[in-house]
Amino acid sequence: MKLYNFTPSVDCYKVRLLLGFLQVECELVTENYLTGGEVRDTDFDLINPIRQLPYLEDGDFRTGSLVDILRHIAEKCDSARTWLPQKEVEFDKVMAGVVFANSQLKAAAEARLHYLINFPGEPEHCQSAARVAFETLENHFAERSVLGKRWYATDLPTIADVCCFPDIALSGDAGIGHEPFPYLRNWMRTFRRLPHFKAAPGIPDFV
Repeated sequence: MKLYNFTPSVDCYKVRLLLGFLQVECELVTENYLTGGEVRDTDFDLINPIRQLPYLEDGDFRTGSLVDILRHIAEKCDSARTWLPQKEVEFDKVMAGVVFANSQLKAAAEARLHYLINFPGEPEHCQSAARVAFETLENHFAERSVLGKRWYATDLPTIADVCCFPDIALSGDAGIGHEPFPYLRNWMRTFRRLPHFKAAPGIPDFV
């Protein structure tokens, strides 16, 4: 496998997390964003004309879709089928979490990139939208806690948790604190204790 990676990107971090949890060997190729989100590498432009990161190559499998990348890794490398369960009910719950992360939680990532690399947009609007998404997720984990559950969708961590964690854990870079969200903080502490977890720059030691 070869992953084209931009280290500050939360989406690239999501892929690196799953690779680490499953102990998958993968070549990392570092790419960079210019202001505006453009990749500055002509060779990479030839491979991926729409300049989308993360981008994964694995034999004939090549894509810049985060969801497709995570599904591919989970389906190929997780023999226990826990990170992406195959049972329809569990699968649907996991994918609902993935969709939530790739829609409502995107505001946190966009606000963060604005402060890190002057990414275009309206950071105050993104901050506000991110806090609304955090409140939604806080309520979700509060309900899960009442049921004695620690993870987003099933009794074990899944790619739904992988998709949600970086956007929240790195939100401090965008001036969004975790203090109002005790259930999210508990979930993040549990996530950090997973075997082979690796923190990205910007993730606080204590949440």
